[in-house]
Parts: sequence; structure tokens; C-alpha cells
Amino acid sequence: MINEKIVIEDKTADYNEAYIETYFWQESEELYLGQKRPAIVICPGGAYGMTSDREAEAIAVRFMGMGYHAVVLRYSVAPARYPVALRQLAKTVALLRKNSEKWHIEKDKIIDWELQMGGEDFAKYNIPKCLLLLGGGFKNENRRYPQHSPYFDIDEKALGLGVHYFVEYVLAYEDESK
Repeated sequence: MINEKIVIEDKTADYNEAYIETYFWQESEELYLGQKRPAIVICPGGAYGMTSDREAEAIAVRFMGMGYHAVVLRYSVAPARYPVALRQLAKTVALLRKNSEKWHIEKDKIIDWELQMGGEDFAKYNIPKCLLLLGGGFKNENRRYPQHSPYFDIDEKALGLGVHYFVEYVLAYEDESK
């Protein structure tokens, strides 16, 4: 396995250093010499305050076991603001494409996978998607916390509304597809 740290952006006064940790298959005659593999960019969540170790190396190694090259992007977190993390993801994908021959990556098969809450930042990247905020409001102010607070709670009474919304969405999508 080729495991190295590559800096994507240096630390500035506004945000911390961003880097990737590579988990690339080692070139080997025994393991299909020259074989190109898809790559996955893992973007660990961490409530905008960190990138979680729980969502990093273990996930990368798991994807290696499925035949992928993997990289973990340690993107900038607070006090960095949008679009810093998104730009760092774009630079990571560009770096993988630029070095696809050297690293034996199928450059058209690079996947970004955001874990946990970091997905909101990366929701603006590349492909269509939808983000719905549901059930985060309480009448009692003592139960109101921002989304990424460890005290955030969901109002379970909103779940029925959520189910109704998604059923209507699927039905509308089905009608549009005809």
C-alpha cells in the first residue's frame, strides 16, 4: 500500500492546512501489473470543527478491500467558511486526475463520498441533489440547538410530514419522467 500525506492547501490566517492521505494499491506483478482502479475521495464529517478519525482510515482500507484506491481529504474546518472545503475537494479531484497515469487511477471513475454532516458543504459539488431540513424546531427554546451541536435533537412529530413530503416528491418525479 502506498500511504502518504499530500498537502492540498497550506495553512493561512483564515483556515488550517488541507491535505489528503493516500491509500493506493502498490504496483505488483502478482496484483495485475498496470491495472487502473477507480478512486474514492473520503470526506470525513466532524460538525465543522474537525474531520473525524472514525470516518477516515478504516473506511479507506475497507474501500481498498473492494479494489479501489482511496484518499482521505482532511479539509479545512472552522473558522474556514464555504466554499473553502468545496474548493479543496475540487483541487483533490484535479490532483487525482492529473496524476491518474502515475497512480494507476481510472480518471473518469473518481468518486467523492462525504460522510456525516460534512455532506452539506459538499452537496454543492458536481451532481444534482437535494437537502431537506426537517424536524429541527421546538417551541421550547431550551431544546433549540444549531444543527451541528452535540445537543441537537429532532422533533419526531415532524417525521410524518417528512414521509408525506418524500412520497409526494417521488410521485411528482414519476409523473415528470413519463
